[in-house]
Amino acid sequence: MPKYGSQSLKKVDTSLELLDQLNKRLTQARDFRLSLEAQWYKNMAFYMGKQWVDYDKKTRKLINYGDTPSWRVRHVTNYMTTVVQTKVALLMKNKPIWNVMSMTDDTADREGAKLSQQLLDYLWRKENVLEESKKLVHYGTIFGSGLIKTYWDTEAGPRVEDPETLEKVSLGEIQVTAVSPFEIYPDPQCKSSNMADCRWLIHSYRISPEEATHRYGIEIVADTESTEDTLERQFENLVSGSGYSENLTNQSYKDDSDSVTINEYWENPNPINPNGKYCVFTKTQVLYDGELPYAMDQIPFSKYDDIYVMDRFWGMSTIEQLIPLQVEYNKTRSQILENRNLMANPKWVAPTDSITNKEAINSEPGEIIWYNAIQGINPPQPMSMPSPPAYLFQQEDKILGDLQIVSGISDVVMRSAPPTGVESGRAMALLAEKDESRMSTTIQSFENALGKVGRHCVQLAKVFYDEARAIRIAGSDNIARVVYLKGQNLSSPEDIAVTIGQGLGFSRLARVELLLEMWDRGLMRDPQQLIHLLEFGDDKGVNEEQNMDRNNASVENMMMSQGQPAQPMPWEDHMIHLEVHRKYIKSEDFKQIPPEAQQLLFQHYQDTNAIVQQQMAEMAQQQENA
Repeated sequence: MPKYGSQSLKKVDTSLELLDQLNKRLTQARDFRLSLEAQWYKNMAFYMGKQWVDYDKKTRKLINYGDTPSWRVRHVTNYMTTVVQTKVALLMKNKPIWNVMSMTDDTADREGAKLSQQLLDYLWRKENVLEESKKLVHYGTIFGSGLIKTYWDTEAGPRVEDPETLEKVSLGEIQVTAVSPFEIYPDPQCKSSNMADCRWLIHSYRISPEEATHRYGIEIVADTESTEDTLERQFENLVSGSGYSENLTNQSYKDDSDSVTINEYWENPNPINPNGKYCVFTKTQVLYDGELPYAMDQIPFSKYDDIYVMDRFWGMSTIEQLIPLQVEYNKTRSQILENRNLMANPKWVAPTDSITNKEAINSEPGEIIWYNAIQGINPPQPMSMPSPPAYLFQQEDKILGDLQIVSGISDVVMRSAPPTGVESGRAMALLAEKDESRMSTTIQSFENALGKVGRHCVQLAKVFYDEARAIRIAGSDNIARVVYLKGQNLSSPEDIAVTIGQGLGFSRLARVELLLEMWDRGLMRDPQQLIHLLEFGDDKGVNEEQNMDRNNASVENMMMSQGQPAQPMPWEDHMIHLEVHRKYIKSEDFKQIPPEAQQLLFQHYQDTNAIVQQQMAEMAQQQENA
């Protein structure tokens, strides 16, 4: 059984016809994508600070044209990293909110939607989906598109003892992995950015022969062909090296002699293959041939685009548009610095052989320079160097302004500082909202990608969670609970949407002012919610007793749900208890408990409410007497 599938290896097609067809499609897709690879490689070089480079189409390598005489300045002020990290921060600063909607108003369907949402929250925390989403956004922002793959790993998940062999075996688990665009070869005929419109796609990656043999149960030998000159290899060496390497042309390449290229062919359902197609092959053999695994109705990849491009599968990166401006800025800064060096240490005019020690002309103060006097000829003297023109410094500011316009990121977001004359948090929020509007399509693309990841995860869980799985969740009262779920109890994965919560503005100052205004106007009444939204790292010292009362009230809810009575105590904050009990009575969980337990909660709520009313009447009487 292959590690990433559930089909039997008996479905291997050993015919050369299938292998030739698969290799032909891989070659077509690789050739079609070649021009994009060059741009991706250049984007990554600029992101890492290697900006005095250009791509040579003949050698298919980046050429470092910064190797010039030592007196030339090749300055780099890397705005590419700032732009990328700012856009990543804007997308990742808020945890995605999974919205799983039930198909009907049936109680079981609503409960299934709730379980699906709890599963997605658990996977986001437990299975490193956060880190993979961060890689997805980096891939998309740097290269234009990022992809993320959702699959079932039979060797992951909890390990239990097999009752027959008494050996530890893995139950399997859902895995979410960001994939480099260099590994993806879509159908060249695809003219849509939507993954569902792509007829087929090949995921190509390298692993050791031992791992491949273990994974597919067929002996696989290492590739004999050299991969040294491919752009993918150059890219890997670029990333593994220092961001400021002086020589790009003499890098040492990774040794791929002991690895094999595995190609996974994924085909969406179509009239010829109604259930889709999934093949695994190397250059010389087919390892697996069958339908789409996991009972899926589409390729299990999700895609995020930085900039949408019509009639093209791949998106476009902001870096691609900023590179010409970054190059011009580096040249301008270099000219200014060269001029500074020239004015501080100018050229000299001297008769031939008049200076006995030419090394004496340097920046050392107070040194005596001896020379051979020649009658009738002036002694050696420095040249008078002209000052740089004023427009040179103006050009620097203009390029910076163009960088902000093209990137769509203003000073409010990029520098986290208010512009001159802007002091109000509301004004900053309005300025930041303009940046959010520019990024609306990017945000939607990221939300759609995560939504598809959520649908794929629920679909895998419905198929493979055939035994109850224990997941740890945090309830609305922040109390950790263990929930047992089975795949058959989950809702249909079609109705899953994601929002990443950009509603409170980018600036912390603007967010704080907006929240405090909502509190003053009575639009927000829960102090615990206010503290949470104000993003206190630790609010225990602020509302320690209130937190204790909330937790105690939640414990009472659990006790009474199990038929154990609870009585209001005089030392409790009854107002907080009343709020927690009221929220629980309104919840779906309350509808699932027996009628006797519901009656206990009703009675306890009435008793607590009576105490609150009595306390309020006493406070009113005290104020009247005062």
